Amino acid sequence: MRILLVGTAILNLLLFFSFFITKGYPWVFIFLHFLSLLPILFIATKKAILALQIAKKEYIVIAIIFTFSIILRLYNIGTLTPGMQGDEVIVAYSAKELGSSYSPFTTSNFGHGTMIPYMVLIATRIFGDTITSIRFPSAIFGGLGVIVFYLLLRFYFKPSLAFAGSLFFAFAYTNIALSRVIYEPTAAIFFQIIAILFLLLAIKKKDFFYYAALGIILGLGNYTYINFRLFTLFSLLLLCGFLILQKFQLQKKILFLSTAVIFLVVGIMPLGHYFLIHPDQLVARAAVLSIFNQNLSMQEIISNIHGNISQLRYIFLSPGDPNFRINPGKTAMFDITTIVLAFIGFIYLIKRNIKVLILVGVLSLPFIVSDILAYESGPANTFYGFAHPNTLRISGIIPFVILCVTFGLYGLKKIIERSMKDNQSSEEAIQMTKNYGVVVLLIFSFFINYSLYFMQSYDPYTHTVNGVAQLKLVQYVNTMDREKKIYASTQIIDDIRFTYFLKKDHKVLLFNPKTLKEATKIINESDLVLINSNFDLGLITELIEHNPTNKRIMVHKVMDGIDAFLFTSDQELAIDDFWPI
Repeated sequence: MRILLVGTAILNLLLFFSFFITKGYPWVFIFLHFLSLLPILFIATKKAILALQIAKKEYIVIAIIFTFSIILRLYNIGTLTPGMQGDEVIVAYSAKELGSSYSPFTTSNFGHGTMIPYMVLIATRIFGDTITSIRFPSAIFGGLGVIVFYLLLRFYFKPSLAFAGSLFFAFAYTNIALSRVIYEPTAAIFFQIIAILFLLLAIKKKDFFYYAALGIILGLGNYTYINFRLFTLFSLLLLCGFLILQKFQLQKKILFLSTAVIFLVVGIMPLGHYFLIHPDQLVARAAVLSIFNQNLSMQEIISNIHGNISQLRYIFLSPGDPNFRINPGKTAMFDITTIVLAFIGFIYLIKRNIKVLILVGVLSLPFIVSDILAYESGPANTFYGFAHPNTLRISGIIPFVILCVTFGLYGLKKIIERSMKDNQSSEEAIQMTKNYGVVVLLIFSFFINYSLYFMQSYDPYTHTVNGVAQLKLVQYVNTMDREKKIYASTQIIDDIRFTYFLKKDHKVLLFNPKTLKEATKIINESDLVLINSNFDLGLITELIEHNPTNKRIMVHKVMDGIDAFLFTSDQELAIDDFWPI
C-alpha cells in the first residue's frame, strides 16, 4: 500500500513541474491532481471507520444528523438573514470570472483560495443565479461538518454521547449563522475537524495513511479561510510534540512527520505553485488585516492588542460580535446552556484528561491569535478593540467549545450516577435520569439557538447595508419586458447586488436629473423609475407632494423611515414591503 503513497507523491511532483511548462493550470492536470488524492483519503477514511468501530446502525444516526443539519441551514436561506452582504456577491462575481478556466487563487477582495467560488459556480449553473444557490455550498459544508464532528466525538465517546454532542454542534447559533452565508469559515471548520481526527488517529495507530491523509486535508484546508494557514502550522507543531513524547524509534518518528509534510505539499500543490509565481499574493490579505501593517506606533499597537484581548469576553457575553450582519441575534457566540456545559467539560479535562486539554488549547490558539492581531479600520473605529471579536476569524473555536460541551455532558452524567448510587437508586433509574437530563438540555439549548437566529429582530442597518430594497427591485425589473424603459439613481444602479442579479438583456438607464422639470419628463416617458432615499431630498419631496407625473408612487419602508422610491406605470404593482402613497 505504501507504493500508492510514493506513486501519488511522484505524480504530483511531475504535475507541479508541468505547471511551469504550461504556464497555467490545464483542467486535465488539475483533475489528475485531485483524483490522485482520493484513494489515500478513501483508504484513510475506511481505516478510521474501522478504528472508531462505527456500527452499521450508526449510519442511520449519521443520516438523521445530516438531514436535520441541512434543513436548519437551507430553511429560508434566501431571506434569513435579510438581503445579501457585499462580500457574498463578490464571491459570486469571482465564480463568474473564473468561468471555464482553473486558477487556485483569485485576487478579488484582497485574495482568496478558489474552492468556494468554484462550488458557487457549479451551484449557480445547476440551480440558477439566486441567493439560495450562491449560499448552497456553505450550507452543504455546514451539514458535512456535523457528520465529521460526530466521527471526531466517536474517538472519545460512545454513540449516544457522540450523537448528543453533534446535535449541540449542529444547532449552535454561530455555526448556523455562518453556514447560511457564503463565507469560507464553514468550509474551513469542515477541514479542521477532519484534520484533528486524522491527527489523533495518526498518533494512536501509527499508520502512514493517517499521516498522509492529515497532510492532504491540511493542504486542502488552505484553499478556504486565511487563518487555516496558522491552524496548519499549529497542527504540525502539535504533531511534533506528540511524536516526541511517543516511545518508538526516532527514525520512524521522522518518517511519520515527513509523510505528513510531504502530503501537505501535495494537497496544496496548485496553490503553492501559484504563490511561487505570485509571491506578493501570499500575504496580501493578511497584510490588509495585520495590526503590524497599519503604520501605527508601538504604543498604539500595544493598546489595540490589549483592546482586542479585552473584547474576547464577548465570545461568551452579549452582544457578541458587533457585526450584526453575521450576528443577527445580537448575542454571544454561544447560548447559556452551551457555556455552562463547556465550563463543566473544561474543569473535567483539567482534572481527568490533560492531553485533550492540550489539544483544545493549542489548536484554539490560531483563531484567537488571528483575531487579536487583526485591525479593523473605518470611520466608526473610535475605541481599542473595535469590531472584535470577529466571528469569521474566531469561528475555528466552535468545534473545541462543543467538544468541551460533550465532555461536560459526560462529567455531568458521572456526577448524576455517583449521586444516585449513594442514594441506592436502581441502575434503570440512574440510566433513565441521565438520558432524560441530556434530552432536556438538548431541547432547551435547541430552542434558544433556534430563536436567536430564526426569530431575529428587525435591524434597519442590516436591511440597508445588505441591500434588501435593491434585491427586491432587481427581482421585479427582471420580470419586466426587456423593451421597457427603466431608470435608476446612482446608488441603486451601482449597487453590487443590483448589477449582479440584473439580467443581461435588461438595460437600466441612469436617473440623474438636475431640475423638477427634467425629472418629471424622464418619469413620464419611462415605464419604471427607481430612486434611493439619499438622492436629492428636495427633488424627491417635490415629486411626491405635487406628483406632476402620471405614475403610481411606491416606497420601500424600513423601521426608521424610507430607503427607496418607485415610480411605475403599473397601477396594480405589488412588491413585498413596497407601499403606495
